[in-house]
Amino acid sequence: MWGYNSNMKNNMIQVFIKGAVLDQVSDMPYILLHTEDKKYTIPISVGPAEATAIIMALEGIKTTRPLTHDLFVHFISMHNFKVLRIEIYEFINRKFYCKLLYKKGLRQFKIELRPSDGLALAVRLGTPIYIKPDICKEAAGIMKMYETDRFLDPENIRFDVKMFDGEY
Repeated sequence: MWGYNSNMKNNMIQVFIKGAVLDQVSDMPYILLHTEDKKYTIPISVGPAEATAIIMALEGIKTTRPLTHDLFVHFISMHNFKVLRIEIYEFINRKFYCKLLYKKGLRQFKIELRPSDGLALAVRLGTPIYIKPDICKEAAGIMKMYETDRFLDPENIRFDVKMFDGEY
């Protein structure tokens, strides 16, 4: 069990999903997060399937059968868990580390997960996403480097499922 400290979120910055872009060099999708003041943009590399799941949820696109993240949301609901937030707490060698904080009754827990899964769940649950300020600055620096030469149309960031997955 893990004790939740409500002051911890004060040491973190809330971020929001800005859009999705495709890296022209690797052909891999990135989900872009931005701070509320839009001072920082943070690129999170995700796989094509995860990008599709995130974008479909953002666009309200329904599938005939539930995706994995939809099943997890159903599990959370059926067992009366409440997801408190997603935290991106570490950035090492250009790899983000993320955890989901949740509770049931008075007991509070955390679980490690991939940032792409955390983002997909946050979109479906309306859960806030937080990131440490130093990670914001470091990852935003990488975004500046990429903006000019690696991303498709950085001025026209959009959600487009077909960019990542031909069919859904």
